[in-house]
Amino acid sequence: MPDSILSHEPVIRLAAFAGILTGMAAWGLLAPRRDFPAGCLRRWPNNYSIVVPDTLLVRLAFPLTAVGLLLQPFRSPQAPGALPHEECR
Repeated sequence: MPDSILSHEPVIRLAAFAGILTGMAAWGLLAPRRDFPAGCLRRWPNNYSIVVPDTLLVRLAFPLTAVGLLLQPFRSPQAPGALPHEECR
């Protein structure tokens, strides 16, 4: 891929997410499939209060898990890990 696309990758992802989110929200407001007694102004903040911490937790947990699995053979020779034991020492 060209370097210009890779250097702007976070902005491209955010723009794609915002565009799809806006389109889906507009679609849900203009053509609802059923009536919701709580309404959108009550449901959407609740949904985002679940999604935002979950996203942050996943962004932190996956890299830490990968590093932990990679370094496991250095801690104990009997422990399974991502690297073969012979190459670790």
